[in-house]
Amino acid sequence: MSFLIDSSFEKDNFKKSLPLTLFQCGWEKCKPNHSAGPAIRPHYLFHFILNGSGRYTVNDKTYYLGKGEGFLIHPGVTSFYAADKEDPWEYCWIGFDGYDVKSILKRCGLDSKNLIYTDQSKGQLEKNLMELTRTFGKGRGNEYTILGKLYLCFSHM
Repeated sequence: MSFLIDSSFEKDNFKKSLPLTLFQCGWEKCKPNHSAGPAIRPHYLFHFILNGSGRYTVNDKTYYLGKGEGFLIHPGVTSFYAADKEDPWEYCWIGFDGYDVKSILKRCGLDSKNLIYTDQSKGQLEKNLMELTRTFGKGRGNEYTILGKLYLCFSHM
């Protein structure tokens, strides 16, 4: 089971001129060996693993990840990721961009050299990411509601 919510304004360059904007978010419980890529994304993409395990490959380096970890994909960079054959992952993701993103990510300990995140929030990040996904998917609230929930996610990182 999976779902993807994608903003109808994704192709609107105006959104990239904002400090932070959410383009998409979703959740997926993957089948064994389910993969994505190799692909180049148009904006930042962060995946957070809720259960299971898999691998993320970028810049000729492969990371093996599991529950409570996340990985960052930078725009314009080729990446590949795949669920484990025996214990496939379940994850949620957010796709975002904006002129303040590099600064936000740096404060979260993520940049082009540090692409892996290990959760220290005692479940708060997972809770807030799933709430963001539900809110965005059901069209509840407005862009300030969505941005507030997105900033809350970053606050737990």
